[in-house]
Amino acid sequence: MPRKKEYNFVVTLKHPPYRLYNAIGILLCLMATTAEVVGLLYSGFATIMWINVGLVAFIIIYMIVTLVFFNNKKYVAGFGWPLFAGALLWFFAPLRNLVISLSYVLAAFLEMQLKFPQEIGFDEEEVAFNHFPSKNYSWDEIQNVILKDNIITIDFKNNRIFQKETETETKPELEKEFNDFCRQQLSLSAVI
Repeated sequence: MPRKKEYNFVVTLKHPPYRLYNAIGILLCLMATTAEVVGLLYSGFATIMWINVGLVAFIIIYMIVTLVFFNNKKYVAGFGWPLFAGALLWFFAPLRNLVISLSYVLAAFLEMQLKFPQEIGFDEEEVAFNHFPSKNYSWDEIQNVILKDNIITIDFKNNRIFQKETETETKPELEKEFNDFCRQQLSLSAVI
């Protein structure tokens, strides 16, 4: 959530398949390692370039371990650290390209933000979305909120509807408690 705050209810949304983002991350990592290996072969190998060899090894090992052991539906594979290591490869000799290095840092940051678990926090004051950029809505901006059959629906007063599937199955008692809480907050905001 955007601030360190306790929410009465936090709904975690089901994450989408990240195949395209993973493919782009893998390609960027492979480009950095290939360029570094070619750069090391064509330059005089100095003792300081062992750092680059270590970074290449880190990227390759990280990708293999992630793709072999953590490539399942319950785990979201992240390539932020290998992208950051790729940024360091582009920053140091023999590649030494600041623009590409900064692009890799940006890609690592965006990848981490895209794969951050999406949550919606509900309390007496607001409904807060933690995605990038975070958004907070007061209860008087919302017409209705309902959680039913693991689907959260938020109907805004400006005729927008937000509807997504939740990550885990919600027990009927908790679903009823959540819906009652939202109904109470909506009725209180209508009175004010």
